[in-house]
Amino acid sequence: MDIGGVRTNFRMPDVFSIGLGGGSIVVDGAPAPRVGPQSVGFELTRRARVFGGDVLTATDIAVAAGRAGIGDASG
Repeated sequence: MDIGGVRTNFRMPDVFSIGLGGGSIVVDGAPAPRVGPQSVGFELTRRARVFGGDVLTATDIAVAAGRAGIGDASG
């Protein structure tokens, strides 16, 4: 690989970018769930399951995994 015209002798990792935020909608699917690009956005505290809503979001997954302590984890 050349960087700035200088030949290097090391590998560069592949980098993938995704837009993931707390309001990103999670859709169950095979072989793996899909996340985004749809989002509940500013309606997170009304629409996410941990806040009594009916939409599964990245925040719901974080709470269920014990990584976030907001809302109602039993929902």
